Amino acid sequence: MAPAAPQTDALGLLRVILTNPQLQQTLQSGIPQNVNIPVPSTSAPGHTRSMQIPLAAVMNTVGALSRRAMTELNEGIGEDEPEVPAYLLGDDGDFLVDPASADDRAALVAHLFLLSEAVQYPPGEIDGLDECDEWADSAGFP
Repeated sequence: MAPAAPQTDALGLLRVILTNPQLQQTLQSGIPQNVNIPVPSTSAPGHTRSMQIPLAAVMNTVGALSRRAMTELNEGIGEDEPEVPAYLLGDDGDFLVDPASADDRAALVAHLFLLSEAVQYPPGEIDGLDECDEWADSAGFP
């Protein structure tokens, strides 16, 4: 089987990084450490070697790719897109957060992902869910 074509768009590169099993293992360990990934060996064709990348360097790359992905996504937004995305609105139609605040929007999205995870997995399978609920309450989320 031929290797997959290299990803060059930001979303594709983010997908490659975020789904990498070595990164997932490092993130699940809860300890900021190096991510050890296999890469082709330059001295022994057909073999691999382990490359240690500091977790901070990986996260910096994720941030840079996220900014690049936003640029790519904004270029593809059509005129038929709603002015106000539905995720910003509560059931009553009021804004859940200040739509002008990127930090507030990001906090809401993070909260929605946490809620989604809580719905998908039975209670007790997610460590720290109580802390997340406390954070959401203190942040003013419904």
